[in-house]
Amino acid sequence: MPQRAICAWLQCFLIIKSVAVRVDGEDGNELNDTSVAHGSLYLAGDVFMERFQLEHMLSSTRSGVPLPHFMIDKYKKSDENLPMQIGAGTFGEVWKAWDKERKDYVAIKMFVHQNTHLTKYRAKLAGVALGAAVRECQLAEEMQLEAKSDPKGASRLMTCLEDHVTGIPDDDNTLPLFTVMEFCGDLNLEQWIKQRVRKDLLTATEVGSIFTQVMEGLSYMTMPAHKKLYVHHDLKPANIGIRMIEISGRMEPLVKLVDFGTITVAPRKNILRKGFIVSTYVYAPFEFWRPQIDGGYSSPWSSYDTFAAATSLVEMLSTKSWTEILMHQCMYAHRKPKSFCEKNFASLLTSNALPREDQDMVQTDVV
Repeated sequence: MPQRAICAWLQCFLIIKSVAVRVDGEDGNELNDTSVAHGSLYLAGDVFMERFQLEHMLSSTRSGVPLPHFMIDKYKKSDENLPMQIGAGTFGEVWKAWDKERKDYVAIKMFVHQNTHLTKYRAKLAGVALGAAVRECQLAEEMQLEAKSDPKGASRLMTCLEDHVTGIPDDDNTLPLFTVMEFCGDLNLEQWIKQRVRKDLLTATEVGSIFTQVMEGLSYMTMPAHKKLYVHHDLKPANIGIRMIEISGRMEPLVKLVDFGTITVAPRKNILRKGFIVSTYVYAPFEFWRPQIDGGYSSPWSSYDTFAAATSLVEMLSTKSWTEILMHQCMYAHRKPKSFCEKNFASLLTSNALPREDQDMVQTDVV
């Protein structure tokens, strides 16, 4: 069986540090400020502009707009009160539903603006760019094109089942815009960790299984034999779906990597990536902080995601991310001002996680 693993030195170092470092503030203050360094949202040129433009326009309209009647009939499961809204994503509202034809659960992403379902015509009038929204579904389909080369790795990625945006005329004002995605679980990894820790049910076997599955998905995305290599750029527990399934009479966690809005196709050569990077700073590696130093980062691109996987592993073991641990260590163990820790965070990562700045932090290739 192919093995995908984080470099042993990094894994051991992160685990040891996560246990050894004090992570609670002396005055009971938690690290909640999301304005570290130069902000929590980064725009990486035109590729990501539409994503955040749409997020801004939807940010005040997430109270829940009922599904159209024809969709309720198609996706109804009365004994579980489905369809049921389970959250609001970047592009609108997310509903858990039962697909009667597939005989399985699905996640419906509805595009909403001003408490109304978007149509192509309304989107055009409101200036809502849907390219980034459709791109997520297209990327999900594209990444499955080479699934035969690694079925297990491909199965760790969320799939898009239906695209009801592409192909609809721009002047249509009747058909609501939505996509149907694979249902990836009632909980994401962040929620699942809290639940298992609170009930004192988290086991080393579960941690190892989840981490292995995450790395299988990342390995598939960066497999050298594939025509394209992909970098998620926003991997974090909130973007890792957990679905409990029965295997040999036991309930086991099944992992799915979700939210492909920030995925980038990576070059095969050592090309410097310039411009700001869309990511969540808490799970971002050294490269995330380099734009303020030299304007970008170079290969290995895959280390961006696998560092995020490593800090997600730390969070499973300690309930704190690697970034939070380093910030608390700087502020409380070394008694440095928060502003100092934020300003020098790239150096903190370098000195605490990397033997050399140019060394690959994580290995994702099949060994």
